[in-house]
Amino acid sequence: MLLRVTYTGIYINLAFLILSTLFPITEFCFTMAAVLSNVELGLKETSSPATVPNHPQARLMFYLNCMCSVLSMDDSSPSLDDLRDYRNYSDLSNSQVDELLVLCVLLSPDVLLNKCIFLNEEMCRNSCNKFFELSAVSNQMLVTDSVLIGGQRRRVQNIMTFKESFLRAYYIEPMDFYSQRLRRIASSSRRSSCIVL
Repeated sequence: MLLRVTYTGIYINLAFLILSTLFPITEFCFTMAAVLSNVELGLKETSSPATVPNHPQARLMFYLNCMCSVLSMDDSSPSLDDLRDYRNYSDLSNSQVDELLVLCVLLSPDVLLNKCIFLNEEMCRNSCNKFFELSAVSNQMLVTDSVLIGGQRRRVQNIMTFKESFLRAYYIEPMDFYSQRLRRIASSSRRSSCIVL
């Protein structure tokens, strides 16, 4: 089953526009995929419980935190740590919120779906999402071992399974809430990337 996320077409175009100004070569590349058969392996769950404040900004920060965990982005930078600290969502400056939105566009579910994140309600059981060690995945999932984002290769450290409710609560609804701000970011990126001869 293919999951299409409402609104993400706009966000993907926005991401490429913004990234083209930030990085000279912007590409998404998934390499070294492995098909894991139907053999049941002992799944090693690496999830931990989380309580996320009910605010669109906090929910996007939680989404970013999940994607950073999947893509082995734990070592990136102190500023990324601030963007992932969803418990302290109100501490972000306006420019940090813009960075958060751009990163969430860059790490859109449409880009990562069926590569390192999977819609699988059964594996989630009573949670809206679960993390599993990459070496222990089964059930005929195609798993990518690395992703090239903005010129940097990121190793897929874990996979995340999720329910549709996770996607709706932590990505679609918050991105919809910030849709006008995303248009403003895209508009200012276009203006700043224009060269007048």
